[in-house]
Amino acid sequence: MRGGFRELRVGEAVLVEWEPRPRTGDNATDASGEFQKIMDRLSIEPQNIEALTELRDYKAQVPEKLIALKKVIEEAMRNYAVCDELCYKLPEADFQLRWDLYSWPKKITDECVELEEKCIRLENKQQIEMEEAQAEFAETLKYYQSEVDALSQFHDLKLVDSIALKVATIKSNLSKADDDARLYNARESLFGKPVTDYSQLKEIQKKFEPYGAMWESVDSWLKQHAAWLTDPFAELDAEAVESSAQTILRTLKKCEKKFESVPGCLDVTRTILKDVSAFVPHVPLIIALRQKGLRERHWEAISQRSGKKVQPDADWTLQTVFDLQLQDDVDLIQKQSEVAGKEFSIETSLDAMERGWEPITLQIEPYKETGTSVLRGIDEYMALLDEHITTTQAMSFSAFKGPFEERIDAWNETLNTVSEMLDEWIAVQKNWLYLQPIFDSPDINKQLPAEGKRFATVDKHWRQTLGSASSGQMPVILFCNDPKLLVKFQESNNLLDMVQKGLSDYLETKRAGFSRFYFLSDGDLLEILSETKDPKMVQPHLRKCFEGIKSVKFDNSLCISQMTSSEGEVVPFVTDIDPKGKNIEVWMVELNLAMCAAVRDHMIRAVRAYPDVQRTRWMLDWPGQVVLNGSQVHWTLETEKALAEKGNQGVYDYYEQIKSQLADMVVLIRTGLSSNQRTTVGALAVIDVHARDVMKAMADAGVSESTDFDWQSQMRFYWEGSDEDGDLWVKQVESKRSYGYEYLGNSFRLVITPLTDKCYLTLMGALQMILGGAPAGPAGTGKTETTKDLAKALAKQCVVFNCSDGLDFRAMGKFFKGLASAGAWACFDEFNRINIEVLSVVGQQVMSIQLAIKGKVDKIEFEGSTIRVLPGFGVFITMNPGYAGRSALPDSLSALFRPVAMMVPDYALIGEIMFFAYGFANGKECGQKMVTTFRLCSEQCSSQPHYDYGMRAVKTVITAAGNLKRKEPQADELVLLLRALQDVNIPKFLDGDLPLFRGIISDLFPGKKRPELDYGALVSVMQQTIDAHGLQPHPWFMGKVIELYEMIVVRHGLMLVGPTGGGKSRNLHVLEDTLGQLKVLGEQGFAYEKVKIYQLNPKSITMGQMYGEFDPNTREWQDGIMSTMYRHAAASTTSDRKWVMFDGPVDAIWIENM
Repeated sequence: MRGGFRELRVGEAVLVEWEPRPRTGDNATDASGEFQKIMDRLSIEPQNIEALTELRDYKAQVPEKLIALKKVIEEAMRNYAVCDELCYKLPEADFQLRWDLYSWPKKITDECVELEEKCIRLENKQQIEMEEAQAEFAETLKYYQSEVDALSQFHDLKLVDSIALKVATIKSNLSKADDDARLYNARESLFGKPVTDYSQLKEIQKKFEPYGAMWESVDSWLKQHAAWLTDPFAELDAEAVESSAQTILRTLKKCEKKFESVPGCLDVTRTILKDVSAFVPHVPLIIALRQKGLRERHWEAISQRSGKKVQPDADWTLQTVFDLQLQDDVDLIQKQSEVAGKEFSIETSLDAMERGWEPITLQIEPYKETGTSVLRGIDEYMALLDEHITTTQAMSFSAFKGPFEERIDAWNETLNTVSEMLDEWIAVQKNWLYLQPIFDSPDINKQLPAEGKRFATVDKHWRQTLGSASSGQMPVILFCNDPKLLVKFQESNNLLDMVQKGLSDYLETKRAGFSRFYFLSDGDLLEILSETKDPKMVQPHLRKCFEGIKSVKFDNSLCISQMTSSEGEVVPFVTDIDPKGKNIEVWMVELNLAMCAAVRDHMIRAVRAYPDVQRTRWMLDWPGQVVLNGSQVHWTLETEKALAEKGNQGVYDYYEQIKSQLADMVVLIRTGLSSNQRTTVGALAVIDVHARDVMKAMADAGVSESTDFDWQSQMRFYWEGSDEDGDLWVKQVESKRSYGYEYLGNSFRLVITPLTDKCYLTLMGALQMILGGAPAGPAGTGKTETTKDLAKALAKQCVVFNCSDGLDFRAMGKFFKGLASAGAWACFDEFNRINIEVLSVVGQQVMSIQLAIKGKVDKIEFEGSTIRVLPGFGVFITMNPGYAGRSALPDSLSALFRPVAMMVPDYALIGEIMFFAYGFANGKECGQKMVTTFRLCSEQCSSQPHYDYGMRAVKTVITAAGNLKRKEPQADELVLLLRALQDVNIPKFLDGDLPLFRGIISDLFPGKKRPELDYGALVSVMQQTIDAHGLQPHPWFMGKVIELYEMIVVRHGLMLVGPTGGGKSRNLHVLEDTLGQLKVLGEQGFAYEKVKIYQLNPKSITMGQMYGEFDPNTREWQDGIMSTMYRHAAASTTSDRKWVMFDGPVDAIWIENM
């Protein structure tokens, strides 16, 4: 017994924790309730055949309902069985519920059987009842027939009331009989009996119709006509009189035709028809006299011209009108009525306009932290104003404006004042919003004292006006109808125009002082100018003016002694710059000169040091830019020396020397170089591989003299002149360009393929002829990159600008001012996105600068300013001719550019050279295998929008392989390539394509296998993160997280593609938390940092909200959500990773604008 009790207690304890127990009771209760509903519905006794049919239809659905409910019963019984096994005693209510539930299906089934028998009995009973009712209905129809036949005997107008009542009764009876006939026919169909033909009823109705219409019209006429004549005339509804009289007239005319064989009814019809016909001609008079707009002046005019006293009062009736015989003056009265109507329309419109402005109040909202407000909702005011001004002007030209002329003129003046006031207000607001943050700066006020005082005057008036406007709900029409306030706003606008001009002249002066300021927006430039007290505050803005300078070093005396690139490369200046006491544009010019002097100094010293130091040592001693171009000086020198001394054999010998130098560099790359040194050596390797290929081609072509075209067509570097006065020159065929000495940092160089050589040759030729260059071709063919790399080769500042259809000729003119006066280059990407109208002006702008350079003119008038023109000016445009919606360039503009057709580059050659630059000894084979992999994938795998086998994919694989090579310099190079191909491609392939990809890889890399990788702490922390997210650490999911991590290592941007619910967001957030946790644990690895995600759905907002837009009314640039996110991310100085996540569907509009 004790054991049994203990077992019972254990069972109860288990059930307390057993989650399905309460759910079982709930489900059983719900199911029992459903059964009860079915039983209640089956128990309702139908009262007619329709309800009986509906009940039978419901009964037919019951078996299907029982199947679903039996599943609930089975689950409940299984759960109750578990309770029995655990010896758990059910509460009394649950016990009763269990067996009630068990018995319900049989109860319902039994009820259905009984119901079928009951339905048969009820059907028989109802069928008998209906047959009896139909027999009675047939007798009723005979009675109705006799009633209608008797109507031909009624023709006494004295008895019209009783006849009309009888007719109405018959009409009602026939209508009910029609409904009954339809009901009987419907029930006969339900019983399955033949449908009875009730055509007799239709004949009765047809015969009754003229009698009913005639007596209804007669009764209506006699009653209404009497009322019209005697009721007060002021209450008479003229339109109702007209409508009723016309309806009765039409009805009686139809009845007259039908009663030709019924003499009594015909007489009645003709009698009343005569009266109605006599009355109808008076209806226009009634309408004219009941015109709403008739006023005292109109009645006086009618009385005067008709000679009758027409003055409606309370005793006036229609009979009075007839007694005065006003129908004789109907034309006169109608004319006066028409005038009154037109005047009434004007009066009504004026009243409506005045009422329309009553609820319109000024929308005044506080503006940022300025302590004042701005006007919003301007579009609403202007739309209403435009509408009302148009309406009022139309009224002023009306021939009927006489009585309201003064009122119209006054209202017109009010509207014009308000309109002019709002225009001036908006103009002041635009300028005030733009200038307020500028003149908030004490530095700007100090530099522009006159403009500062003018703005202060406007600002004071602005704050007073907005303070008054924001006190309570101020009606627009009341506040803005103030001529004195209008004058003040006009004065403010004049002052602001002067301030704007002074500010523009000031900024133009600063830009003229330092040409690169032309490339900055007014806001950026003003931000720089407002920091003139402390030169150090200009540091964050240096990147906007100098491509290669991230920061400069200030010593204790605020002198600038060196510059630092984004990569951390430091280049000391030849002489220090002292910015103290100088305007910012002055010392920025000095900084520009110091930068060029530093590059030139390092260049000549590196060139002179080259012969005396081992080459592998030399390339680590100098800045990257100096190493690349200095090496090319010696390559040019040594090639021409070899040609002069040994001819073609000298080329072969030098070819072997370059191969030896490359072998030394490959070894050097694999050693423990710093990041900057590795970049320098890698970039030099790219240049040297090209030099090797050129030597091989020249040797094979039999080149023996330096004047041969094969050598002349190469880009050659010469130092001409002494060390102090000489300069570096770049030559290619007939083109000779001076080296620009622009410091460009320590960056990688573009792989030079035969296509690149041809592009360089064309662009250099264009520069020599003082023309622009226009590379055109599909996406990913290197149009922009080739232009930028040519700028690196010549050390020129190249500003890359992505064009859009929002550009106007003023923005382009400002850009060209900067380019011409700085002697810089610009590369306008997607140039043909600019509107054709703007392109025509751009052509003139470019031509004027090119003509100035050809004529060796130092200064020209350009877009309203006098600017310097330096011969280094170059403009390049790139176009993708395959895109829809692109403008064709005007012929005048095309003539200013030399076209270059860019095709798909030689990926194998690019791969070989890049692998070489990363330290691969077997770069040629690796390049070929990589290209073959992509070619086979494009041929064999499915076509998906996110599959890409072009230049960007190639670059990603090379970068991934280079990173692996740096970590494992001694590993098998083909295995490293295999890993890179898998890491980059497997994440993007669909399941169906993965076997194909693996097959391609196994065929191309026979015997090579991917080693098992140990991700160490990454995997263990990831598992903890997945648990914390409430997810399962499934191998597939973890693999996808690792793939995302590997992709982040080699890509700046990427796209997670998959169906809804596929785990894209979870994947990203798991990696986010994993990297953050690794940072907390102090683990070392790429991107082991805390992650901050900036997220938005690009399809949930407009393009303006996403990227930002210019509000033309407030002249205020509203930053977009995305640009704000990017700015916050870029401004952060922490080491945290910043991910901007666009969580939503991709479309061409927002993705292209990015």
